[in-house]
Amino acid sequence: MEGTEILNRLNDFKDAMSQIPSSVSVVGAFANNFHPEIVAATISSLVSVSVNPESEEVLFALKNSSFLGNHLLNSSLCSISVLNNMQHEVAHLFGSRTSALESQVGSVEKFWNRSGDFPYIDEAFVVFSCKIRESIKRDHSTIYFAEVIQFFSDNRHKPLVYFDRRFNSICEPP
Repeated sequence: MEGTEILNRLNDFKDAMSQIPSSVSVVGAFANNFHPEIVAATISSLVSVSVNPESEEVLFALKNSSFLGNHLLNSSLCSISVLNNMQHEVAHLFGSRTSALESQVGSVEKFWNRSGDFPYIDEAFVVFSCKIRESIKRDHSTIYFAEVIQFFSDNRHKPLVYFDRRFNSICEPP
């Protein structure tokens, strides 16, 4: 394939995938045990793998260039905050390419809360506290399998979803 054909195919693939709605979540972890600095990234790849009571498990993917992904290689604890439909700002903040390389000082007080060793986004639709069990590195991304240690939900709002290359909300059927 020539360069233009490859680019067209890639754009067509991205367009097709953008038509599949997915939840918008922020994966977060403390940078270390001594400072409240948090590393985080917005994802739309959260999937339930197992709902077996002995082993509730989810998976998600991060780009290999992700600052958070590099951190998760050294620390196995993270949280996954499924955002509510009022949290567009949070999704944009932790989804930007530059924010992944910047300190989240200042945003800690504004968006984050803490439950033991797990930072989580305040007022998130669902929060999962997880332990990474396995990762599979691919050419451009890494898939993380995480055991759910605890979870809680706040259903005052609907979840934020990514659809048609935009953040959206779920509507009730007529």
